[in-house]
Amino acid sequence: MSKPGQRSKRSYGTGGLRQIGGSWYGTWRDAGGRKVQRKIGAVRTTGRPDGITKLDAEKRLAQLRKESATFVSPDDRVTMEAAGAELCARLALRGRKKSHN
Repeated sequence: MSKPGQRSKRSYGTGGLRQIGGSWYGTWRDAGGRKVQRKIGAVRTTGRPDGITKLDAEKRLAQLRKESATFVSPDDRVTMEAAGAELCARLALRGRKKSHN
């Protein structure tokens, strides 16, 4: 329990928000259990309307978490071998030199 005047901790699984330099960054786990980190926006300077407040950053973090809630199965992920073959095929279609394939 939190003491009077203290903020309570964020509930489990809702991610985290931190300030790095002049920007807000959010961290959370997606539906597949992978860690996701995204830049939320610039930090508001005191007395200026140039960035976003912590409350606005919290709202954007909640939106981003909701958007990334879809699960991608490991079978749907692209392997390095498949990505390399696709790149070679695209380069061949463009008529690239053999040294580029």
